[in-house]
Amino acid sequence: SCVLTGLQWSSIKARVYPKVEQGGLEIEYFDESLSRQVREEIQWCYDALIDSSSTCGLVVFHKGKCAAQLGFAADDSSYGSQATMGPMCKTMIERDKGNYIPNLKVYPGRIEFTYLPDTVQALIMQPLGDEGVMLVCSDTQRGFTKVDQSWISTISEKLDVSLSSSSDGE
Repeated sequence: SCVLTGLQWSSIKARVYPKVEQGGLEIEYFDESLSRQVREEIQWCYDALIDSSSTCGLVVFHKGKCAAQLGFAADDSSYGSQATMGPMCKTMIERDKGNYIPNLKVYPGRIEFTYLPDTVQALIMQPLGDEGVMLVCSDTQRGFTKVDQSWISTISEKLDVSLSSSSDGE
């Protein structure tokens, strides 16, 4: 009974993870084939995520190639047009279900993301219909809340509509 009373008196606080200064290059890459409207839509998504969450980077793959990369990228030349979708991204598209990796440093599949700096702490992989995937990077371990994840899912649906209608020639 004394132990339970002591536990009630103790204040249990969630661990606060520090924001990690991002290394690498700060870039703004858009595939040349994207229309101005789609570029603006992707830029809006990035700006909205930066303003509302711990986002430090956004990568959009569509039809097997990198359509956009904003924020921080690896120092080598594997970013932007050289970035390639790995097996995890392809799995997200096939399953049509997103995946949140709250601590990317301990995730064995992190080697797939060569176009991201080593300082990225967390990652959300969100499918864009059946032809793409959006990667949202965080500068903080466990940096995305359930609300952030829902918001990112909603943004991805809007972005999917823009990318699909643009590629259909509408």
